[in-house]
Amino acid sequence: MLAAMFTKGRGIMRLPLTALGFASLLLTATPALHAEDAIVRDFKAVDASFTRHPIPYTGNADVDFRKSLIARRENIINMAEVALSRGEDPSTQDLAMQTIAKQKRDIAELQRWLDTHPSSAN
Repeated sequence: MLAAMFTKGRGIMRLPLTALGFASLLLTATPALHAEDAIVRDFKAVDASFTRHPIPYTGNADVDFRKSLIARRENIINMAEVALSRGEDPSTQDLAMQTIAKQKRDIAELQRWLDTHPSSAN
């Protein structure tokens, strides 16, 4: 059985803990570690998502270049969204918002080209 030690006066008091109680104690004792774990998990999920969704190359360099740029910009947006939701520094928040706006504009421009070139449908 797990036990936690607490100081009581001059002596030490041992209390039995259940596994759930011990987990709760850990969660409340180390919130910064768990927040860091969540941040790392979020960034790793963004990276994994990018590699799990390969770009459907067509063999047309003009099209493939633009599709590749779109995929990379979408990934940058995802990273910026993690920074926006998890970051604390106001300059990071501003940079994330600016990054999202710029990448969305770039994606729209790239997509417009793809939409206006019939050969890009491949």
